[in-house]
Amino acid sequence: MKTSKFRIQLFTVVLLSLIVLSCEDDRISLNKNKHQVFDGSFTLKTDNKSTNQSGSSTLETSNGKFDGYTYDGGVHAAGKFTVTENKITFIDTVFKIYPTNIIPPRSLNGTYDYAFDGTKLQIGNKYASGWIEEHTFYLKNQ
Repeated sequence: MKTSKFRIQLFTVVLLSLIVLSCEDDRISLNKNKHQVFDGSFTLKTDNKSTNQSGSSTLETSNGKFDGYTYDGGVHAAGKFTVTENKITFIDTVFKIYPTNIIPPRSLNGTYDYAFDGTKLQIGNKYASGWIEEHTFYLKNQ
């Protein structure tokens, strides 16, 4: 009786282990060396909703370099980027000047959390000021 119960428990554990191990992770690491072109959109939100902004954005990556536009092509960002398992860091080297009476628009610059499923790239950051910046890109060249 004890042997039969043990076998059933062992079989259950093995079966559950196989099920768990066969599940695929939808997360794929972004290959910084591969040439990839993305189109998408971004949103910039604040707690008080007084300066919420959104628009289209593009991103092109290749060999550790990036070229992107936010604000419907109005703000250019380009330079180098690095990727870890869940963080992407853009080092924007494009010189920008903004009047002091406006809030500077966000460009792809700094460290962001990201998720990539092979087609959809989501990038986001929450700043100490309470602002939340989110980009959603879709891979064009597959």
